Amino acid sequence: MGEHLRTLRVPGGSGGGVNGISWEGNGLRLALAVDSFVYFANVRPDYKWGFFCNTLVYAFNRPDRAEHCVMFWDTK
Repeated sequence: MGEHLRTLRVPGGSGGGVNGISWEGNGLRLALAVDSFVYFANVRPDYKWGFFCNTLVYAFNRPDRAEHCVMFWDTK
């Protein structure tokens, strides 16, 4: 069971669709096999973010924890 979040359209090729798919083990990328081609897709989650005083701040949920994580990134 799950919730549909996004749709990714890939060229169908002559075989009629995706023949194989693989998820990068420690990242946010997909590899899709269509006929003799391999397509890569980057999956980007929606972040809550803000920018102030040369610092980017964003929050996200980790799958192994219930609480929010907050990241501070100094741009200088």
